[in-house]
Amino acid sequence: TGLPGGYRDNDTGGYEDVSVTGSFWTSTELHTSASYQWSLYHDWEGASGSGWHKTHGYSVRCVKDRVNVIHVPEDYSTIQEGINASSDGDTILVETGTYTENINFNGKNIVVTSLEGANSTIIDGNQAGSVVTFNNGENSTAELSRLTIQNGYGSGMEGYDNRGGGIFCMGSDPVLTDLIISNNSALLGAGIACENSSTPTINNTEIISNTII
Repeated sequence: TGLPGGYRDNDTGGYEDVSVTGSFWTSTELHTSASYQWSLYHDWEGASGSGWHKTHGYSVRCVKDRVNVIHVPEDYSTIQEGINASSDGDTILVETGTYTENINFNGKNIVVTSLEGANSTIIDGNQAGSVVTFNNGENSTAELSRLTIQNGYGSGMEGYDNRGGGIFCMGSDPVLTDLIISNNSALLGAGIACENSSTPTINNTEIISNTII
């Protein structure tokens, strides 16, 4: 994907056609002082080419156009390690198995999902706290999907103790899709606790057999 960066004129030194054309050099020389270039246009599906003096400056500003996929456990042995290594827009793809850990998205707007679905891919909190925590302003591009979330004990956070056995949301708006949230416990929100105006989007999710203590 390219954004039209225009070009630098060799006579004036100024920048022309910014946001209009994206121009780049080819490897074809016309002669020692000129080469062939191609231009792409923001409002036309074609391209044009011509010869220009080499003192012109051409460039295309490139942007990221594919999702970076981090595989667990192939790339990182735990889901949390994958999250720690990720950037916004990345996907953490989890292989079949049971992962005994408690994870925190840490403000990253990423997707954590499984290859085979919730029936065969489990995050087990081992009663060590909330299984999954969103408490750093994650928005609706943060997604947790296709996983079983089980055996958590609501840890919450200071001022919101013992909340969210399975999932704890604090000032965040993640998307929760195709989950099984089961056999978790907490004082409040044994399956999911939403605090401080959190508004998660919940799709096709089972919240079953969780216990208020």
